[in-house]
Amino acid sequence: MLRPRRHDVLRRSGLAAVALGAALASGVSCADDPEASSAGVVSTGGASSTGGASSSGGAAGEAGLDAAPGVDLCNNPADITGVHANYDAPGTEGGTNLQTLNQVAKQCGIDCLFMHGEDEAAQRVCATDCIQEVTKQAISLPCTSCVILSVECGRTYCLNECIGSDEALCDRCLCGENGLGINCLVDYEACSGIPNTTCTDAGP
Repeated sequence: MLRPRRHDVLRRSGLAAVALGAALASGVSCADDPEASSAGVVSTGGASSTGGASSSGGAAGEAGLDAAPGVDLCNNPADITGVHANYDAPGTEGGTNLQTLNQVAKQCGIDCLFMHGEDEAAQRVCATDCIQEVTKQAISLPCTSCVILSVECGRTYCLNECIGSDEALCDRCLCGENGLGINCLVDYEACSGIPNTTCTDAGP
């Protein structure tokens, strides 16, 4: 975790200033929107920051991970523990800078978007491998696929809100406070089988 990672280089280069369009709507899943693309920003009750976001091989590629949502894929003791755990931010160790899974997923999605542009399949594999690396595989691949659903929805509808440092603004957008009212956490909850408190915590 002490090794400099590619997303840090991207951030320094000013790519983090890139802002793409956003628009949302609560209670409507991203899977139902024909314009929903993939890879981006997230919120799963977890944290940000990512270790080296990988390109298109790694665990996700080997497992043949796709975007098809499952049901209750995180609802097991190991994944429940992983979803609620905190993780060392890149460049730190020993709990000096801990991040939630939500924050990890958000940063992985942004980094992979910058790395792979409009290649949605590469973005998905990259973000999956990134989350697996930062969490040290505390989250299973099936469970990670649920996190990716919210990453892809957030990338499509909340990138402007989530690309900056205002986490509350990002969370409100992901929870449906956007032009279309799409709640990007609906599919995550159905897929994972774990209630998400992000929207409750975000408040009105």
